[in-house]
Amino acid sequence: MIALPDLEGISREELVDILLNEKPQLLEICIYKRTVQFSTAPIEISYEYGELAYSGQRLNDTAHEFSYEEITPDVSGYVMFTVRTDNIDQLADTILDLAYLYGYISHPDDNYAEELQQSVTDYLYQVKGGALIPACPYFIQMCNQFCEEDEGDGWDDEGEGQGDAPL
Repeated sequence: MIALPDLEGISREELVDILLNEKPQLLEICIYKRTVQFSTAPIEISYEYGELAYSGQRLNDTAHEFSYEEITPDVSGYVMFTVRTDNIDQLADTILDLAYLYGYISHPDDNYAEELQQSVTDYLYQVKGGALIPACPYFIQMCNQFCEEDEGDGWDDEGEGQGDAPL
């Protein structure tokens, strides 16, 4: 099992070695969901579900087999994604990108996390426009539900509250 919060201090080469050692099995990648309904603003819950949907899409794009566990808005905890792939290098790059996105590790380019956050917003607009079929439709549904609940009426182009909702 690969938990993104545990990747601090691990190099890409070390991650590839870890993945190769687990290769015969389905690989489990865990991302921590931190928001909780009624304790967190709806737009923050929406964006976190958007990040989870994007993360699942990225992992699905590397996999021969893919599945994910749904997590309800009223709890925080690990979300489990399961993948099987022969392309360990691409999977390692994807996992590292997700660790950068969630801020678990730092990238030498200070703007890289912002670029990944913009990729999340772009992904959500592609799903909304019908250009992509999401790998994690439950997360898209939750993203949309909490975006609609936000009193700011949705998102702007930077993924912030206000403006048009991506979904």
